[in-house]
Amino acid sequence: MPKIQWERLPREKWVHLRDRAKERQISQEDLFALAEWKAEDPDVPLW
Repeated sequence: MPKIQWERLPREKWVHLRDRAKERQISQEDLFALAEWKAEDPDVPLW
């Protein structure tokens, strides 16, 4: 399975993700949960 390559995301992708989190009112708690999940080096499902 492919892995999300967070370190290689272009700056504009980070800006997009930040803006979406603000628009959708994603809580800081949920963002921390995402960071913990990401630290586990999860497999990415293929859709």
